[in-house]
Amino acid sequence: KALPMQELFVRKQIPENQNTQDTVFCGGTIVMVWVTNRPLYQKWLKEKIFPKWKAQYISTWYWLKTTSNVEEEHLVVPLECEHKKPYECCLVGWIHGNNVNSAIPVEIVQNFQTRVLIGSPTEHHSQKPSLSMYLNV
Repeated sequence: KALPMQELFVRKQIPENQNTQDTVFCGGTIVMVWVTNRPLYQKWLKEKIFPKWKAQYISTWYWLKTTSNVEEEHLVVPLECEHKKPYECCLVGWIHGNNVNSAIPVEIVQNFQTRVLIGSPTEHHSQKPSLSMYLNV
């Protein structure tokens, strides 16, 4: 059973009303958040949480999960599957800092456009791929 968003936030020990901008982020910072495929949570993150962090949504990166069969690569589940998706989403945002009306720098927008990463999950359940090789800003 899915948790209500407020309870999920409390369980992650980040109260929804906490001003994390002052304690965690500074201006000129990229924030990347793995989020469930459920559109409601993605919308909540973009419309409620990113603004609390003074972040502006830039794009979504997708991790397309394939099997580790070396002879032939397949998706872990078919795209048409109603209950599970063969991909996970990572929302990308830009922390403006004090000047929330400033434009996102062009090089940031170019470097963080929507991407599709393809790879096999590791033996650890839900371990996400390392994004470090893509963060050459």
